[in-house]
Amino acid sequence: MQNKGYPEEFINRVRDASNLVDIAKGYLPLKQKGQDFWACCPFHSEKTPSFAISAPKQFYYCYGCHTSGNVFSLVMKMENLSWREAVEFLAKKANIELPQTTNNSDWLRQRQKKEKIYQALLLARDYYCRTLQRPANRPAVEYLHQRGIDDELIKLFHIGYSDSWQGVVDDLKSHGISEQLMQEAGIVAKNEHGRVWDAQFERITFAIHDVYGNCIGFTGRTMKKDDKLAKYKNTAETIVFNKSNIVYGVDVMKEKTRGQSMAGLIVVEGNVDEIAMVKHGFPNTVACMGTALTKFHAGVMARFSRVVYLCLDGDDAGQHATLKSIDVLQDAGLTVKVVVLPAGQDPDEFLQTHGADAMQKMLASSIGGMEFKLDYLRRHSDLTNRVGKAEYLNQAVGLLATMASSAERELYLPDVANAVGVAVEAIRNTLNSQLDKAVRPANKKDATIYSGNHIHDNHNKPKSTIPKKILDAEMAITKAVLYDREYARALPKAELPSLHNPIYQKIVTEDLKLKDIYDILDEKELATIEPLLGERTGQAAQAEVREWEDCVNLLKIEKLKQTLSDCKGDIVATNKLMKQIKALENLKHQQKVED
Repeated sequence: MQNKGYPEEFINRVRDASNLVDIAKGYLPLKQKGQDFWACCPFHSEKTPSFAISAPKQFYYCYGCHTSGNVFSLVMKMENLSWREAVEFLAKKANIELPQTTNNSDWLRQRQKKEKIYQALLLARDYYCRTLQRPANRPAVEYLHQRGIDDELIKLFHIGYSDSWQGVVDDLKSHGISEQLMQEAGIVAKNEHGRVWDAQFERITFAIHDVYGNCIGFTGRTMKKDDKLAKYKNTAETIVFNKSNIVYGVDVMKEKTRGQSMAGLIVVEGNVDEIAMVKHGFPNTVACMGTALTKFHAGVMARFSRVVYLCLDGDDAGQHATLKSIDVLQDAGLTVKVVVLPAGQDPDEFLQTHGADAMQKMLASSIGGMEFKLDYLRRHSDLTNRVGKAEYLNQAVGLLATMASSAERELYLPDVANAVGVAVEAIRNTLNSQLDKAVRPANKKDATIYSGNHIHDNHNKPKSTIPKKILDAEMAITKAVLYDREYARALPKAELPSLHNPIYQKIVTEDLKLKDIYDILDEKELATIEPLLGERTGQAAQAEVREWEDCVNLLKIEKLKQTLSDCKGDIVATNKLMKQIKALENLKHQQKVED
């Protein structure tokens, strides 16, 4: 069960105030057909809409990838939030105040502190934006124009300027923001005399927003040619600003691509690269702020697309960062494609030199993660002698051994063979030998069979002793309860045996409905009942009722037979049970005759 931490009354109030169709419209272009709304699924790539939202039931289901849920789970997936965060997100959207409970008082105080910091940062952002437009700060605007950042982009990305040690301090004080809060937000720094001053003084400010649109800090760019000054300066770490958790430009990307199906998400390194990509018609771009790509980054990116194009700088540092990023993204279940820019060029420079069409061709000719790894290894190996070739070969074979698909490994064998001048068959044998060592059991009694990513115990193979007709009947009954079928409401649950699937049993005994399960079951439990989700269509009502009756009778008979096996020696009880079984079997036979 979800760890709510909130009264049931509050959760129900939030759910009732959050119409699934209205919330989904903020993410997807919906088309109404009767009482249902349809769109292309945001969770897998498709051209024909298979993502359906039932307005009466407040439930969605994709007939393509079989994902499903209610308004909370949709927000969780679309905003990359936990269940609790999704509830809070929707509560805020509906202007419903969060209740304070005994187990969330500390958290609530922290939340309120964050809200005050967001407010201070938003005021600072707007102050910097106004300051940039002052006549005296024209050189900063001209610098941006020279970098290809026009007035529209300045406004879109909330770019500003700090021209005073004290200006932002005075402005925020006029809005009731204390110096202490400014410091906690990272807006100001304090000297040894206790005086605060603008941390971004004499810098162009690039506002940074989180995935929800909150301003969380700034990157400041100096225009001074002073080697002692850092070219870029980020806001100091705060409770809302952590450089390793920032995806720059995600707010612009969300706005520019809202309601669209993205072919992939492009990832660049810096602020200016991000802005340049958007300018040249690539709104599906975000930046990782020049830091090593983290699991957090990958999680945010996975929310928007399952395909990521790594378009990092073409220098050695950028290529090394690409190499490290591939595994992080693949571990998050993402498909990685690498755009290899000319040596020494970043996306901004490439676009200025070659234009948008050339960048589109670079994206179209991007290579897979393994191909990039092997090419990187080849370029950084000494293949002029046998020792270097041997080292390259060992590392290349090690990389190929990490691939689950033998067919996919075969695609790369010729490249490795050509690099060292060795026959493909010899490398294949070396690879197979390495794979055999990795999977060969130490004890034959523990022998295993390896198949792709799945390991099957050779001596403990799962053997289902449950007849398929019983499993099918249990599934049909559970589904009828879940979808609140009229004929299932009077189900005599006491007459049924315990269902073999414990989650099915939970649904039936607790009489759970579709709208409830996403608040009650956890992710693993939901995965177990995935075959139940998605309604059948085209079946006549009478036939559906008859199927239901057959399934109930079958399980009743099953329970009676189980009881019968425990009554050996009790003739009276045995005869009674046999009559009950016979009566149910006759009823089933009679129904077949009538059909």
